[in-house]
Amino acid sequence: MQVILQRSVPHSSSSNRAWFACTHLWAADLYGVHILQSIGNTTNFPTVILSSFMLPPRGDCSRFDFAAGKKEEVRNCLRRFVEKMLAAYFDCPGGPENLYVKEVMKPHPGEGEVLVKVSASALNRADLLQRRGKYPPPKGASDILGLEAAGSVAGLGPGCKGQWKIGDAVMALLSGGGQAEYVTVPEGCLMPAPNDMTLIQAAAIPEAWLTAFQLLHFVGKIQKGERVLIHAGASGVGMAAIQLVKLANAIPIVTAGTQEKLKATANAGAAAGFDYKNEDFSEKVLAFTQGKNL
Repeated sequence: MQVILQRSVPHSSSSNRAWFACTHLWAADLYGVHILQSIGNTTNFPTVILSSFMLPPRGDCSRFDFAAGKKEEVRNCLRRFVEKMLAAYFDCPGGPENLYVKEVMKPHPGEGEVLVKVSASALNRADLLQRRGKYPPPKGASDILGLEAAGSVAGLGPGCKGQWKIGDAVMALLSGGGQAEYVTVPEGCLMPAPNDMTLIQAAAIPEAWLTAFQLLHFVGKIQKGERVLIHAGASGVGMAAIQLVKLANAIPIVTAGTQEKLKATANAGAAAGFDYKNEDFSEKVLAFTQGKNL
């Protein structure tokens, strides 16, 4: 697809200004000298064609000045939108064999956003479902997989409040886009990576561990000595919850669907575990707690 941009006035005029004639711009030469290619006239209007890479519309580049001495300014503005990066990608829903590494446009932080250079990203069940076509990303979210990541601050968008600086080690909760070299994050979804953790470890914190922490402490208000029943104990959130319950000096009890999963929960610290598919877990839990409430 190609988009032709026309000058706003006939060729005979001395004006060299051109306005977008569409909502998407295409760039022909990302970093070369000939970013603007004149391809002749349409009636008495000289035309400029930009082709190859689709770029999102942006208010600060809604008008370019093609006058002499301004081409470098135009090139710099285009370069902001056409810098590329690598990302995990798939074209058709299906199994992991459909995944490949694709060169895509590098994001740029908008209002109140931080650009993060990704060092590691975790894998969640939602990523697997999205890859299979069963969990579309939220409206406006990146179609690149990855709901959490850790890395370093690489850029700050306008309106950021100044709590972050370039190079800060951070972890982030995302609506998508974590499995790429860079991702933009709303400032409020960014957290400092713990000093005693590697970035690989920190990448697994935001989604599962913070979900479990929120449920146990903010919602459940867990207290020392309490008994906590955790369903899907072998899931990411479940395994995190087992360990957080132990840290709170409470007693984790779990359910899971296989003996293999129950063994994994026991290794993580579960005091008891029951196979909900083959036994009445409610009776088993009451027997374990000697009839005491959870």
